[in-house]
Amino acid sequence: SSHRGVAGNVTEFDGNIGLVIGAGGGSLTLFDAVRAHGGEPANYCEIGGNPDVQKTCGLAKLVLCKPGVDKIAVMMSIVSNTRVDIVARGVIKACLELGMDPAEKIAIFRIPGAWEEEGFKILEKYGIDYADRSVSMHEAARRAVQKISALEPVVADAEATS
Repeated sequence: SSHRGVAGNVTEFDGNIGLVIGAGGGSLTLFDAVRAHGGEPANYCEIGGNPDVQKTCGLAKLVLCKPGVDKIAVMMSIVSNTRVDIVARGVIKACLELGMDPAEKIAIFRIPGAWEEEGFKILEKYGIDYADRSVSMHEAARRAVQKISALEPVVADAEATS
């Protein structure tokens, strides 16, 4: 097993949006931002220290397989030692190995920083919605919540149906 990086320590909640997040205090900010925009996180976790593709894939699989998770949001502040392309490869690999379409399962990918150009090319190849550093962490969280909300059935008003 690789000594590089951390991709684990998952705390589970009863939400429907899986979080693959990192950056220390930035991950707490992202978790809170999802909640502030009406989202219901399914988990809290930390990824950092440049984990390899296998570690990232393993964490993403854990989150994707949690019952009730509709989509995942992969978000961090600006990274310097964690490579954007490696995280992209890991979460895409997790989706593909589980028979899921990465473009459908990944609500947003917002990790600017080291190797971002390569990472963004990989995300484009799979049709994944991603954001660069011009999009704030709060805006990325809002976009993720909006995509999840679009999946929820609209409950008809009892007055209108009677």
